[in-house]
Amino acid sequence: MGYLLNISDEKLKELKIIAAREGSTIRKILEEQVDDYLKQHSKSNNPQTMIENFDREEVMAIPQIYERRTEPWDKFFKMVDKKEYKELEKAHSNLTKRMNEKYHQLYKL
Repeated sequence: MGYLLNISDEKLKELKIIAAREGSTIRKILEEQVDDYLKQHSKSNNPQTMIENFDREEVMAIPQIYERRTEPWDKFFKMVDKKEYKELEKAHSNLTKRMNEKYHQLYKL
């Protein structure tokens, strides 16, 4: 199996031992990882999401801010739950505040 995933025999053996100790299987572990990956990336059509951002507990990838097509945003919002919506509200408020500050700076109001 390791050759299919390009995983060394040593790592595969260690993974199998840990999975068994935790009452899991390699298949379950891999499926969970794939599900998490698909959940994160299916909400975004933005390939520029930096991989180092995914070391945090929760990351919400969104379509590009300048996206002119509505389909990516429609797809994204169909999948947003209440918790994610609250996070979006906070981000929107923060962005609006910064936009207003920049507007006043640029136009000296």
